[in-house]
Amino acid sequence: DKAATLPHKQRKLHAEKVAKAFWMAIGGDRDEIEGLSSDEEN
Repeated sequence: DKAATLPHKQRKLHAEKVAKAFWMAIGGDRDEIEGLSSDEEN
């Protein structure tokens, strides 16, 4: 698997991209994920 060979930070970004793509594929609302990012401080 491509993600397994990536450094930690890149692996997180890849996982985020995959999760967002999945969300859109199942008909999720873009507004619900807009602004979500692993770089944000909570």
